[in-house]
Amino acid sequence: MTTPSAVTEIIGLWTAARHAIAVVERELDSRLTETLGIPFTTYAVLCTIAEFEIAASELSQQHIAVALGIDKSNVSRHIEAAVASGHVTSAPSAVSRRSKSVSLTASGREALAAAERLVAEFATGLDLRGAVSATRFLTAIGDAVER
Repeated sequence: MTTPSAVTEIIGLWTAARHAIAVVERELDSRLTETLGIPFTTYAVLCTIAEFEIAASELSQQHIAVALGIDKSNVSRHIEAAVASGHVTSAPSAVSRRSKSVSLTASGREALAAAERLVAEFATGLDLRGAVSATRFLTAIGDAVER
């Protein structure tokens, strides 16, 4: 049985994390959409594709969904929009006939670079000294719960 202080800590952590995510996502979504026509989640998808390309591994929509913690249908919608805007290509996977492999186009790399500059500019107004520790802490909690 958990103690009241453990319950308070878990609820406090959950509330603070959800609040921070909501306000940052809303602000970045607004800035990215107004400036580049790219919603925040599409930006996150482009970042994930770029990370997998650096690792030189084939990337499916399922990989993106797992990496970002969002459902596959949401990823599919953002991939379709990125394909339509010329930022991403989607082709049948060489590994699985049921999957599609996605990759950035030259236009996608340019859009990602512009988005990264915008996000970096946004971040200059934030005190991110504890970000690495907070990320490790939240990752450890997620990993412990998933076991």
